[in-house]
Amino acid sequence: MIDSGAFTAWTKGLDVDVDEYINRMNQLDDVVDYYIQLDKIPGRKGTPPTAQERKDAEIATRDNFLYMESKAISPHKLLPVFHQGDSWSLLREFLTHRRPDGALIDYICISHSKERRMQKGQADWFLDVYDLIRTFNPTVKVHVLGLGQPKTARKNPWFNSMDSTTYV
Repeated sequence: MIDSGAFTAWTKGLDVDVDEYINRMNQLDDVVDYYIQLDKIPGRKGTPPTAQERKDAEIATRDNFLYMESKAISPHKLLPVFHQGDSWSLLREFLTHRRPDGALIDYICISHSKERRMQKGQADWFLDVYDLIRTFNPTVKVHVLGLGQPKTARKNPWFNSMDSTTYV
């Protein structure tokens, strides 16, 4: 599984070129199982995003997913990203999205908020995500971005995989 590096770039104030990432994805297509889409993280590091920045980031994330899917050699390998703070309609859209071959998405990434003010409701947010998954695409696998807490993973056995730089 290859990640776009969007979060790392965001923390450093850098941009990732979507077309360069697509080209790299396509070059590695025969040796990689999944690619995480280039998502847009709202706001700037250290400053809570505004409502407009959240909305703009959500639209950019959805648009990047659709664009990348249209350019990928193997569209079924591209995983969409849903962030805590995105509208529930985006998650429903991803869960019911049909690939070019007509199949539903079989793997999705979720990204809980790293903002302290949103962490309080994180457990409930995970449960709400699970409820929507169970309703709209119960066989989808879930990869959690930026989660290095085994206790949280044990509470949510529906997570299939997760990643974190915490232990680095």
